[in-house]
Amino acid sequence: MQERIPNSSNKSGQYPYQKMAADGSLRRFFRVPEKGLIIMQPAPGPMGIPEQISYARISSHLMAKGVPVPKLISFDPESGTIWVEDLGTRSLFSEANTYKSSGQSLFPLYEKAITSLVSFQVDGRDGFDPKWCYDTPSYTGHFAAKREALYFTRFFLERFMGLNRNSSLEQELISFSQSIDSFKYLDSLIHRDFQSRNLLLKEDKIFIIDFQGAMIGPIFYDLAALLNDPYVNLPRQLRGQLFNFYLDKLNERGIDIDQNQAKYEFRIMSLFRLLQVLGAFSFLYLERKRSFFKDYIPTALATLKDLLVHEEFFDLVILKTTLRAL
Repeated sequence: MQERIPNSSNKSGQYPYQKMAADGSLRRFFRVPEKGLIIMQPAPGPMGIPEQISYARISSHLMAKGVPVPKLISFDPESGTIWVEDLGTRSLFSEANTYKSSGQSLFPLYEKAITSLVSFQVDGRDGFDPKWCYDTPSYTGHFAAKREALYFTRFFLERFMGLNRNSSLEQELISFSQSIDSFKYLDSLIHRDFQSRNLLLKEDKIFIIDFQGAMIGPIFYDLAALLNDPYVNLPRQLRGQLFNFYLDKLNERGIDIDQNQAKYEFRIMSLFRLLQVLGAFSFLYLERKRSFFKDYIPTALATLKDLLVHEEFFDLVILKTTLRAL
């Protein structure tokens, strides 16, 4: 249904708009086809406008650095309303699943995604001010424990699976999260939700959206989010090829990465990303009644179980025992 945008000081309010669906966000999105614009309005609550301010500041920075993001057209700090360029509806999610259905190789498509990721992480890091972050400025072991591991135990294991709280498991994961603070590659700009539904294709290039939660953190977090994305479920062999392509792209940018250390940090980031995904999808299904996310929980769980065979996770005895019983 189309309506006119109420109480808008922006001239796009003269044109009909279309309400858009939002994945997990409480923000409201509207498309203005006649003007090629997307309008974003803040989520309710005290963090709604600060989140929008972060988006506007980070957007301006990324645009100035040449990172492929939608052009910021206008921002009203009083209402928190943002107007950005409409990049269309071709997401990496839809495109990748079309490729899979037709038997096409996904490698060229994901080459573009990784090229955009490296620009985001390297070019975006240059001059990035952590004060722009509305949530927290950096990803640490403490953050991983609280926002990834405990999110997983409380919403996936307890709420979704109906298990009793296991304080020993929580402590095991909290202790394991401390290994992140000793990583070698910690000073990157990370998106923190770099997955196929947040990547849009336009004119043979991949653009990045939904970056308002960006922060400084482990360089392999975003790659872990992309390659372990349950929305697409990439084949294991392709994940390995893309991992090597990513290291090559970093090397081209003058960032020399030790391959063994890279594998170690990537696997640990994959663990915490998958814990976050399972917690988030359970929360969105149970609390926000968004049934779409439930369908991808089995894929994320299977990927997590496969990951835990690696030697980095030898000491996660309680987690592995818990997952085997599911």
